[in-house]
Amino acid sequence: MNPIQPAAPVAAAPVPAPAVPPPSRKWEPPNPENKIVGRGISGMASHAPILGACVAITKGPILELGAGHFSSGILHFMAKVMGRTVLSLDSNAEWLRSVRHYATTDHVFRAVRAPHEHDALRRAWGMAFVDCGRDERTPCIRLLHHIPIVVVHD
Repeated sequence: MNPIQPAAPVAAAPVPAPAVPPPSRKWEPPNPENKIVGRGISGMASHAPILGACVAITKGPILELGAGHFSSGILHFMAKVMGRTVLSLDSNAEWLRSVRHYATTDHVFRAVRAPHEHDALRRAWGMAFVDCGRDERTPCIRLLHHIPIVVVHD
């Protein structure tokens, strides 16, 4: 008998899966009628990945036509980190009040009668985001041909 014999193979003990507590309650989107797209992005924020990518690859000031709970926050914080400014125009003054908590000297909100009538659309911008009302969208887009990147939502 050889004094050096290979040890008998030892079966690895099964590793128990970590216990995962059940969720405390079922998650629901802010508006139950919205569909869930991708991994939990509500239909209202489906533009978030594209908007963020466009902010990341552009320079200069940002024009937002139609403020929103998701878009204004994304633009606000990304612009702040990148040292950029944002002008948000909206024709609904009451709605605008719901996002004005983002207002700073570098992120200005303006209530306007019609976004496409504002002279800001004719200025130079690094990018524009259009998320205004259905009747306002097309007249705005027609005036933005000089802006390198225009993201349109809805």
